Amino acid sequence: MKVIRYLRFLDKVCHLFQFFISFRTERKIKEKFNKSKNIVIYRVGNIGDIATVINSLIFMKKIMDKKLILITSPGNKSGLSSQFFELTKYGIIDKEIIYYTDSGGISSVKKELKKYKDYPIYMMTSPLSSLFSTMKQIFYFRILGFKYITGWEIIHSKIFAKKINKDSVKFNNVICESERLLRNITSLYKTNYRVFNERIKSEIFKTYKLQKPSKTKEIILATGAKRATNRWDKNNYINLIRELTPRNEITLIGGEQEKEFAESLMKSFYDIKNKCNKLDIRELLKELSGAKLLICNDSGPQHIAALIHVPTIVTSSSRDIRGRWYPSNPNSRVLRNEFSCSACLKEECPKNNLCINSITVFDVISAMK
Repeated sequence: MKVIRYLRFLDKVCHLFQFFISFRTERKIKEKFNKSKNIVIYRVGNIGDIATVINSLIFMKKIMDKKLILITSPGNKSGLSSQFFELTKYGIIDKEIIYYTDSGGISSVKKELKKYKDYPIYMMTSPLSSLFSTMKQIFYFRILGFKYITGWEIIHSKIFAKKINKDSVKFNNVICESERLLRNITSLYKTNYRVFNERIKSEIFKTYKLQKPSKTKEIILATGAKRATNRWDKNNYINLIRELTPRNEITLIGGEQEKEFAESLMKSFYDIKNKCNKLDIRELLKELSGAKLLICNDSGPQHIAALIHVPTIVTSSSRDIRGRWYPSNPNSRVLRNEFSCSACLKEECPKNNLCINSITVFDVISAMK
């Protein structure tokens, strides 16, 4: 509990900093958000990061009837993130301002950002944001002229990552990223995010023009993940398919990087379908909505499936804090084993992905029952 108090202290430091550079209390800032028709949202990251914010965007756009300007970045120019979801095309936001880390960063869109400085800005910071990085972001937006800034939450400390993880396991106090963001933004309007879960799901079906199909025998496998530490061994997937194919239809999904593995699987299993790098967001949601089950690593597809509550089994490493990146999906099951090195936050595992590969094919089959 000392760690929780420490993190809350860091959060208060940010609020004090924000007050001293803008002279606006949190109460005045919330009043501005309630009165303003136009809201600026700041959220960066890859496909999974953007997927976790869509519920919050739907709440603001469809339920609170706000006009939204999203500032975002997928990192470098090869990244997809928000473009994959076609947020402006489907009316989830009104305008998108994208910058790239290898093309000047956020400074490259400074002139465009200043056009919206009179609007309140909501910072949906990463759960890994530190005190320094958060204060730096607040200061940058204040320098541009933004007077009403809120939304950040400091919930992480590298020093205490293992302690935070142990407390999450001990007290079972899991709140995933999508729920955290939705909880925080609904609190601006003094409402409980749980009240809107079903309505948001319904709005996503309407937004992407999806019909509710009858369920099939299809099981979708998403074998990829951004980080090497989050990838279940390929031999596990081969053995899993061997167990599943007699009674189920198997479809493989993923990006360009999963195509080669998918093609190799098709040489051994002739009746599986390969849709890697072939589906846009609407096609992917349509494919998922009719599936019996999605089986995937801790990666973007689990959060996309969560938008429409597709039954999901996730093979999860324990590199991050338990619960942080779980899907906000009542129909999901996360398989994860704890080790002494859990919450290491490493990009490469010196133990050959011990934590995720301790999950067996039998564990996945058992979770299906």
